[in-house]
Amino acid sequence: MPGTTQVVVLTRGHGVMEIVTLCLEDYPAVRVETCTGHAEIQVLLKDRHPDLLIVDLKVPEDEVDMVLREVRVRNPEVLVLFLGEPSEELRGRFPDAPVVPGPVSTGRLSGELASLLAFSSPAGEDSPFSLTDYLQLAALGQHSVRFEVNLEDGTSGMVDLVGGVIRHSECDDGVGLDALRSLLARPARSLQVRSLHHLDRGEELDLTVPRALLDLAVERDSETLPEAGDGEWSGTGGTGSENDRFNSLFSAGIEASLRGDYERAVELFRAALELRPDEPRALHNLRRAGQLAGDGIVPDQGGDEGS
Repeated sequence: MPGTTQVVVLTRGHGVMEIVTLCLEDYPAVRVETCTGHAEIQVLLKDRHPDLLIVDLKVPEDEVDMVLREVRVRNPEVLVLFLGEPSEELRGRFPDAPVVPGPVSTGRLSGELASLLAFSSPAGEDSPFSLTDYLQLAALGQHSVRFEVNLEDGTSGMVDLVGGVIRHSECDDGVGLDALRSLLARPARSLQVRSLHHLDRGEELDLTVPRALLDLAVERDSETLPEAGDGEWSGTGGTGSENDRFNSLFSAGIEASLRGDYERAVELFRAALELRPDEPRALHNLRRAGQLAGDGIVPDQGGDEGS
């Protein structure tokens, strides 16, 4: 089924499947199926290649182990999400797998799924995510990934993250911070997301995503600032102190999102929008934080989404 993300839920309880289905109801390109153990996964894998395996750890440990091994044979890059507390042995085998401890909350599960599905879904012209979105989701899930970006002008570039931290970027404008700045500023035609097992292109950067995005945003804002002594900032009609306040609130909102404190992030982005009601980055991040918090927030302020 081209363009569809295959999700398999290993569980023996109807409640888990109901929660997962509820969290995924807004993802039309996701197909969710369930299995109860090794025998069923063998049948399912005859014509399926799961992109994401959600494991309910209330299933007996020997069944969990056999299912994980079977799925990994078919798709070595399969993403795994544990519901419950994994054993030390499972943590050792799947160190990057996120864990949603019991009792499972829809808010926490929705946040983890939003991050995971961004990296299991086919990225391309129809992708709902921009490079900025992907960077923030990679940081949220502490993923090690490579983003290969095809730009509208026919050139391309890449950004490498290790554990959610930006380590390398390159494009026709150079390597490092200059390349990252250029890729974030130019429209992309398509994006490809690949798992990154080791860096093979250098490691000239050591930037957290919120710091990189904030620094670049402040740098863009500074281009509209008047020369020293000219008085008030003219970019939005606000004063320098208002600009500092907005940047502080916006940065705190990003950091709250990365901690998984989406309700706090919503509060901070709303406060930032009181200073700049049509600021597209704040509007965009408010929508996303609201969705992850389970509030279904659609701000009534105007403005287009942006990064």
